[in-house]
Amino acid sequence: MTAPRYVPILESIVADQTMAAALFQSYSRLLAAAWRQNYQRTDPLDFETEIVPLLGLSRTQAREHLRLLRFGKFIQWTTNGAGRYLISFPNTHTYTDTTPSAPAPDRGVRDSGKPDLPERESGKPDSVVVVLNTKPEPLSNTTTRSGIPENRTRTEALLVCFGVWPEPAHAIAEQIAENEARNEYGNRLPDLRHVLAWIKYVCDPENEIHAPQALAVANLRHNTPAPEAYLPPLICRACDRVEAVCACPQPQLYLPPIFDARATRVKDGFDFDHDRWGLCLRCHRFACDGLRCQVATVGDAVS
Repeated sequence: MTAPRYVPILESIVADQTMAAALFQSYSRLLAAAWRQNYQRTDPLDFETEIVPLLGLSRTQAREHLRLLRFGKFIQWTTNGAGRYLISFPNTHTYTDTTPSAPAPDRGVRDSGKPDLPERESGKPDSVVVVLNTKPEPLSNTTTRSGIPENRTRTEALLVCFGVWPEPAHAIAEQIAENEARNEYGNRLPDLRHVLAWIKYVCDPENEIHAPQALAVANLRHNTPAPEAYLPPLICRACDRVEAVCACPQPQLYLPPIFDARATRVKDGFDFDHDRWGLCLRCHRFACDGLRCQVATVGDAVS
């Protein structure tokens, strides 16, 4: 017995505007895995070796997609606590593919987005046959709304260089990557900026922190936001200015890698014309060294 060529998806789910395209693709692939049980539930699936490859996502992204789909009541699951999931689909109906060799209708999933909505035919069930001929695009290749891509590797390296043991550094990096994915859906959880800010805070002599690594790790593990005054600003690649004064129509925001080294430095390492992250306080440009401040030449100071 081989898997059918098509997967039945309720038209109401296809038309649901609250489901992002990436989640729709994950839902479709999970539903396709339930063909042996007539699309009511999957066989027990191992998270690491079956679900993650099936979705084509990282482990963190796969967990997030499962959570969001369950939150939206598109799926339910039970687990044995050892990484095996039994996923059920409360919004499906029994279906039998009687034409496995039929040509694909011209309403399948395209390379991006959802399929075009088919016209409802009288007497037909509330379903649509969707061809699963594409693989979902991993979110790790996308950019977050703040302009910062997932920074799992950078976060882990930053913490290890700061003196955090590799195991907690890895766990925090996974947590920060998950936070960034959840922030795409309107959450405001600590991201890489807060990792840098906590390191900057505990390294500041004025705060008299006696166990800086332990304090930073404890706050990051509890998703405690860093003090606002220590958060590094986002920089626009196009104009080299901080986000607050950037006037570009489409800012290209990022966190310069040099901030990783500056996180452990104190303000005394810069002159009085620069803030704690080394940014010029007169022209608000990232690359300005103070000696050639463009305020004096082009008059573009921001009051």
